[in-house]
Amino acid sequence: MLPPIIHKLSALVRRRPRDERRAAKRLTPGAMTPCQVRPPGGAATAAWIHNLSKTGVGIITPTALPAGTMIEIVIVNSAHTFALSGQVKVMRCTRVVSGHFLLGGEFTNALQHDELIPFMV
Repeated sequence: MLPPIIHKLSALVRRRPRDERRAAKRLTPGAMTPCQVRPPGGAATAAWIHNLSKTGVGIITPTALPAGTMIEIVIVNSAHTFALSGQVKVMRCTRVVSGHFLLGGEFTNALQHDELIPFMV
């Protein structure tokens, strides 16, 4: 029989599978996807889409925005043949290595499948 400390150590080493916390799978666009971010009462800022799903978006932006802020975004696909606008509630904002910020946001109105396709091809 193994000593009790071995069981405790093996429990620490064993990792549980990480549960997905998002309602929809995030997809990375096939090419650089520009967007425009407009906070309430502010000027529009150029930004880039990091990932996109039916219910949310990840945006790389030069300015930080606090969680809970409602922003308006306009996303243009890389071929500049399709544009999509909507409102996003900022859920989190973290600084990335480049000095920019990664905003994680949730759309107020979920996107349809056909609205996502122009950004993935």
